[in-house]
Amino acid sequence: MIFDTLTNKLLKEVKIPTTVKNAHDQFRHIRMTRTGTLLIPHLSENKVCEYDLNGKLLWSIKALSPWHAERIANGNTLIAGDWNHYAREVNSKGKTVWEFTQKDIPGRVLGNIHMATRLSNGNTLLCFWFPNTPSTLEWPGMLQALEVTPGKRIAWALTSDQTSGQEYLGPFNTIQLLDQAVPDENVYVDR
Repeated sequence: MIFDTLTNKLLKEVKIPTTVKNAHDQFRHIRMTRTGTLLIPHLSENKVCEYDLNGKLLWSIKALSPWHAERIANGNTLIAGDWNHYAREVNSKGKTVWEFTQKDIPGRVLGNIHMATRLSNGNTLLCFWFPNTPSTLEWPGMLQALEVTPGKRIAWALTSDQTSGQEYLGPFNTIQLLDQAVPDENVYVDR
């Protein structure tokens, strides 16, 4: 559903097919693209799909546990692979052109990647969740956010360590970047 939050008016309802009955497992981080289509990570169906506003499938790619997907400036799609611990950029034909995984950061444990976003400097920002760590006491020291270069060098990493006197922030599901324009916002035109 597309709402005008200022008027609380429903502008459009788009029916998206899914074989998954549990609402929690159906979709995550649905994004509207600059062209007015919907980019949808089907979490438990292991695919990312693009639909028009009538629900017609335009593009699809297999992707294990996609939590977040966004169309980036070069026209490719960046996918965050939740419990499969990857961030992957694919082109329009579905070919992987860049990927970051656990093997690219030896000595650190990647949590579930819930967001991957391409920054204006070409780097990729990742946010992590730790669902398999039962105690919040184990969270300090684990990666919360990470910026990685196209060459997979770590630009910076955010962790909190309660022993240093810092307030522990917990895992990050997403970050909103206030100094970077969101390319896909405000694109809905009532059709």
